[in-house]
Amino acid sequence: MKVLTGEWRVLGTRSDGRTMLVHPLFETEIPAAVRVGEAVAVSTTNYGGELQPVVDELEPGNRVEAGVYPGTPGRFTTVERTDDQRLVLGFRPTRTPDFVVSLWNEAIAGHAGDGPVAASRSLSTPEGTAEVYVAQSVTRGEDDLWWAFVGGSVEESFFDSFDTAPGRPAEFVAGNPAGVPYFWVVKFSERDTQTRRQLAIAAGLVGQDVDIDAELTELADGLGGDVVA
Repeated sequence: MKVLTGEWRVLGTRSDGRTMLVHPLFETEIPAAVRVGEAVAVSTTNYGGELQPVVDELEPGNRVEAGVYPGTPGRFTTVERTDDQRLVLGFRPTRTPDFVVSLWNEAIAGHAGDGPVAASRSLSTPEGTAEVYVAQSVTRGEDDLWWAFVGGSVEESFFDSFDTAPGRPAEFVAGNPAGVPYFWVVKFSERDTQTRRQLAIAAGLVGQDVDIDAELTELADGLGGDVVA
């Protein structure tokens, strides 16, 4: 098998800590023998030298420029983190924050036209800038707008800016609740804040009850081959 070289998004590390899933943000054909949905499993151990510290620091949502040799698992041949933005995702969160529900109801009430429903609002937090965004999750296929967000194929400005304040987001917490027609994203200007941790726990995105391996499998399966940044 040949090395697959380009930009990748880190999806997350499996519960064993020995492999992570990475999704290509470039046109490539993942060999069927090593395909995990639309991702590749890559070893996180035994690199040595200058490569191991880089791999150790990778987190969900990071973008990397890397060469990946496919295998079970594959291995990085080169890797450089190009963007340290972090994503905390929940595919079927058990709870939805009240401020998300309120914003969605207001967006629906005020929506006019044929385009997807979407709205954003600033949030008051003690740690920098925060903003909530809520959007219709379906246009043509099941959760297609949600997967466009997860795969990074929305407009670059979504990841590079806030709607309600200056600055660039450092971290995103997002959920796609079951049984409702929308998903939500909270952008934070600072990483790993107390507010972010409390939100992720309260919405059921992290914790002992979350099956990280099942979440990663759904993530890898759901991205689809046509989601390219």
